[in-house]
Formats: sequence, structure tokens, C-alpha cells
Amino acid sequence: MNTTAWRRGECKMPGGKLVAVSVRPGDVARIDGDFFVEGDADGARTLLDALQRTIGQVSAGDANADVSRETTPHGDDRAGIDRTAPSGRADAWIAAMAARLRKAMDAHPATTLAGADERTIATAAARALGIADAPRPTPARRPTPTTRDDAPDARRSLPDVRRIAGLAVVLDDPREPAMQLALDQACAEAVAAGAMPPLLRFWRWDRAAVVIGRFQSLGSEVHVDRAEAEGVTVVRRITGGGAMFAEPDAVITYSLVAPLDFVEGVDVEDSYRACDGWVLDALRSMGVEARYQPINDIASAHGKIGGAAQRRFPAPHGSHGPGAVLHHTMMSYDMDAAKMLRILNVSREKMSDKAVRSAAKRVDPLRSQTGLAREDVIARMIATLVGGGDGHGNAADASSHEVGSSFPVVRTAADAIPESVLRRARELAADRFSSPAWTAVIP
Repeated sequence: MNTTAWRRGECKMPGGKLVAVSVRPGDVARIDGDFFVEGDADGARTLLDALQRTIGQVSAGDANADVSRETTPHGDDRAGIDRTAPSGRADAWIAAMAARLRKAMDAHPATTLAGADERTIATAAARALGIADAPRPTPARRPTPTTRDDAPDARRSLPDVRRIAGLAVVLDDPREPAMQLALDQACAEAVAAGAMPPLLRFWRWDRAAVVIGRFQSLGSEVHVDRAEAEGVTVVRRITGGGAMFAEPDAVITYSLVAPLDFVEGVDVEDSYRACDGWVLDALRSMGVEARYQPINDIASAHGKIGGAAQRRFPAPHGSHGPGAVLHHTMMSYDMDAAKMLRILNVSREKMSDKAVRSAAKRVDPLRSQTGLAREDVIARMIATLVGGGDGHGNAADASSHEVGSSFPVVRTAADAIPESVLRRARELAADRFSSPAWTAVIP
């Protein structure tokens, strides 16, 4: 594919996510970014295809024209947008495009965007087409802390991970990046079908990796040549959100796979809060003043500690399974900022609503806030899970709980993950997550 003809525009929803629109003459427009799509995989693809077609109806054939001034015999009947408008009327063009995008969204009520809206997408499209300019950098204000209280008492109305019946807690074996992602999908499929109990798995990375979100552009997010030169594996996950840089001893990663009714009746923002609420308790027990930062971050007063992503899996057709929610989180324990910035390509637009302009300064690793070793932090997290309290305990004592007790149970990977699920994960790792075509599905 000839990418030189693509024109790209970006827009970050304040307090939300980045959307990018790329257009090329004769092609349907392409949308990418670190936003989330709530719904099943087919619904997500169908919605994005509809939004891309809506933009593509305007962008086709415009590579060599000033779209904001171009005249067509009858305007643009396909999009309902007057393309004779001067550049000074960019807001009107964006509003008209947003209305068309909203109509496309309303036609797919079972699938919704989180972290972006129709105006965010329309603004990115206008910038790609030259109708609107990217804003000049301005000093950002530190975001106001979430108005919802993260104290344990205030979270009592939300589901608690520690009360998921039959939840197994696993400190997993080291695995390659593709297998980590494949195992998440395989476990989610199995829980959705009722073929295995719920699981909370702490990952162990066997190498450095960059994990990009399902809807991100590989070339826009990662300096692939540098990653290859430095031995960093690049993989794409099945959930939305942004790119994460992981080194084995520098991050704490875990994934929760729970029955879908765990988040039934809970909105998107609160579902993230519910899935990570126990983590806030654990971190606070270590003296870390952590809080939830919508939509999907765990943060301190000094910056981002970690981020999460989710995907929901319906029960397979014809099964009596409960469906499943997959929620995975990566937190920074330590950070090689120089290496991260060499490999990740963080756009200026992405930082547009942040109090700092540096991606490195935006991160607040746990090591800067606690004297505990990484392994001890994980042990305190596990103790919070299995003890149901504030984390003052240790993983060894916690593992003494019997299966069937009211709290989660620490188990080995071999005991908790059936061989059939591991076999499915190995297939997914080989066929999807190790495939260059999948990694570059959005180039």
C-alpha cells in the first residue's frame, strides 16, 4: 500500500482519547487511535467501517484540492455537507460532519465509542482534509481529580473483584508477548462459555515489548525500526487504549477474566473503577496515594501509574455460558524513559490536555513512591485480593485459603488454566498475535 498519499489529522477529546483520521483519494477514510469501542468484535468493526465510509464519501478525490473551497454541482449530496464553505467556517463543516457521524453511530446502538465522540472524529477529519488547522500548543492545566470518591466506602455500590465466586489468583510463568495476549483471549473465551472458572492472572514478561491498542496505527505509534534494533517485540492486543512499553522487571501487569454479569448494569467508567478498585486499596496500604482517573487510568498526584483496557465476550451461540469481561492493566514500577521515548512515538496532540508536555514526565512509577521491591508490591496486591482487606499480609499466608472460601484462592497456572485453554492460546499466538499482518492490520 502506498502510504505517502495519505493525509492525517488528529484530535484529542479533552479528558478522553485520541482519534486520528487518514484520507487518501479514491479510498475509504481510515480511523485509528487509543479510543475504546464497547461491544463485540464484529460490532466494533461494523461501526468503524460505517464511520469511515461517512468520511470517505467526502474525502474521495480531494487529494489535490482545497476541500474547504471546492465546489460541486449540487454541493455534496452524499454527505449533506456544503463543501463550498470557506476555511473560516470550519466549525460549521465540523458540525455538519459530526451530525452525519452521529447518525451512523445511532444506526449501531449495540456498539458505542468510549473516550471519543462524533465531534472528535469530525475535527480530526477536518484537519486531515485541510479544512481546519491543528491548534497551536498552549499551556495545559493539570486535570481536576475525578469527582467520584475512590475511598472504599464510596465504592460499596460497585461490584468488588474480591467477591467473584470461584476466582483463582495466579502468579503466572514467564511467557512471550504474543502468548500473553493469546492467553487472555483464550481464557476469556473459556470463561464466556462456562468452560473454566474466573481468573486473575499476574503476568511475567520474558522480554521487552510494546503492546499497542486494537485501533491504533502501528506506524504512527511505534518507531518499528528502533524497536527491532533494540530487541523490543511489538504486538497488538484485542482491546482498545494506547501503546504500553513493558520491560520484565519494570512493570506490573495483570488480567481479570470474570463472568459478564460482574459488570452488568455498570457503565463503562464505573466498570473500570470496579475492576481496579482492589488495586487502589493495595497501593494505599503501601503508602501510595493512588486514585482512579477516568476513563481507564490509575494515577497519583504526580502522574500516571498505569492504564487498563477491557473487552466483553458474549456467551457463544448455543451455549449456556455466562459471557465474560476481560480487563487487563499495566502499571509502571520503574521506567527507562530514554528507551521508551526512542521507541514510542507520542504525538503532541495526545498531550494536548495534559499538565506536562513530556510523556516521560507524565508517568509516575511506583518505585518513586514506595521502598518495596517489585515482587513485594505484587505480594501485597495478592494479599489484598485473597484477604479481602487492605493488603497488610503476604502471598504465602493468603494461599492457605481453601477452594470454596469466600475470598479468591491463589493457585498455580497449571491448576487454574486447563490444557485445552493453553492449546487454544498457543494457536492464537501463532496464527494471530505473532502475525505481522495482525500487528500491522492498521499500518
